[in-house]
Amino acid sequence: MREESNVLSKVLLVSTLCAVLMLGCSETITNPTTPGSGLLSRELVIRDTTLVAVYDSVFQLRIPPDSLLFAPTQRNLIGKNGNYTAMAALRFFPPVRDTISVLSAKLTLRFIARYGEASGTFGFTIHKILSEWNQRTLTWPLASAPTFYEASVVRSSYTSTTNPDTQLVTLDLDTALVREWYRSGQTSYGVLLVPQGTSNVLRGFSAFDFDSTKFWPKLEVIATDPQRTGRFTDTTTFQAGADTYVADVSPFTIDPQHIYTQAGIVYRSVIKFDASKLPRGAIVNSAELHLERDPAMSVLFGFSPDPTPVVHALTRADSVVFEIPFSTGALKGGSTTTFAFDIRRQAQLWVNGINNGLLLRQSLANEVNTLDLFAFYGSRAADPAKRPRVLIRYSVFQN
Repeated sequence: MREESNVLSKVLLVSTLCAVLMLGCSETITNPTTPGSGLLSRELVIRDTTLVAVYDSVFQLRIPPDSLLFAPTQRNLIGKNGNYTAMAALRFFPPVRDTISVLSAKLTLRFIARYGEASGTFGFTIHKILSEWNQRTLTWPLASAPTFYEASVVRSSYTSTTNPDTQLVTLDLDTALVREWYRSGQTSYGVLLVPQGTSNVLRGFSAFDFDSTKFWPKLEVIATDPQRTGRFTDTTTFQAGADTYVADVSPFTIDPQHIYTQAGIVYRSVIKFDASKLPRGAIVNSAELHLERDPAMSVLFGFSPDPTPVVHALTRADSVVFEIPFSTGALKGGSTTTFAFDIRRQAQLWVNGINNGLLLRQSLANEVNTLDLFAFYGSRAADPAKRPRVLIRYSVFQN
């Protein structure tokens, strides 16, 4: 009987201790449906807030399309459409053969993309490049300078009103020019493809170092060498070299009510939010940036199957240098204008006291391979509902 009494006493003691412990952990959180409710020593409050952009700016940053070593340009752009213009530079490296005579030279390009009507006018002329250039550094201001190429002499030309998406085009090059490329003591700078003024189509052709070599630009030279015994005439094919394109849009009018991300040229934007209302120590559960696109001002050229804007956290307030991690924008729900970005990481930086703003640009592949333009409403949009905003949900402990 005494043994049963001792057991009963122990059970009552344990039950009492558990009740005391449970009572001490009975603080609740604001949202009773949240898992873990009632297990915290302090009250955890979940709050929602919306931040509206307080500042934005647009700036141009000339980035050579082929400047990224591990992301070669997929296509070279050439042509005109509206206020957009693109020129392409090509360079082959024949061996030194001072005694040959060039009988013919043919340049073959594989066009793989088009912006503009298939029946539109597409035309360009080919000119001798007069100065040294590098595909990693060539930009529009350099290529369009009067000393860069021989504008007064046309070495070949092409015009068409039939412009399918995929097409092989072969042109006859000036044999005297190609002969110079073989001559010792003379540097081959290559050629510049310049759109004709009547052109209203932009096209892209396969670039070196991307996809199969059979798609690369090709130079076929038939030459004769009287100083060689036996075979005097031969055909040589060159399918490697240097290439890039440069592009410009003029005029590019910056409306203060908008922010922009323009690929290929390049324009980027900075957006800043006042995050002072977010308490230090808060845990950001979710943060979604909403940007409203203006369809009337946006232009998608179709060179990329997935045109995508992205945002990065800026590393300093006085800089346009950004963190490598990025957030990709996508149309929200069934909307055709609202782009949503998951920026929980960036918002957590704001809580931690690091708020240098967001950089809006296009994803890496798009920014160098297309001329897409996204125009979004900015912090000075006349309609407040269209201004950039961030919807944030965060957790904070209450004492």
